[in-house]
Amino acid sequence: MQGVDVISNCGRLPSCPKNTSSIAPFSDLIRVNPEQTGNVRRIFDLYAFHRHSLDSLVATLRDEGRIYSEKHPDFVRSKLHGILTDRSYIGDVKFRGQWLEGKHEPIIAASTFDRVQVLLGNKTIVATSRFTATA
Repeated sequence: MQGVDVISNCGRLPSCPKNTSSIAPFSDLIRVNPEQTGNVRRIFDLYAFHRHSLDSLVATLRDEGRIYSEKHPDFVRSKLHGILTDRSYIGDVKFRGQWLEGKHEPIIAASTFDRVQVLLGNKTIVATSRFTATA
């Protein structure tokens, strides 16, 4: 599996991730978009530690003046769910259906990601699963 190791070790993405709100699209290297990094961190913080639903999260982000994009300024539930379940924010890359540890700097702590997955009900998606089996 040398190709997987090379891609994982240099942080290359074989294809564009589904959610590109803080990762530049159409790039073979993951590049963090500093303008959107704050939004991603705030979304995870609000959901993990401030008892928000996806609907209340939409309202809070709008009230704070945070925008998704110029064309679509409001975050929608489906986009928030996509952001909250995207492992690329904890430093992983997806290759051939597997999540592998990438070389890019994580935006979100794995513990915060794990907490969000439990709150969302995605108990089988655990950020530490690449190191230990969890149930």
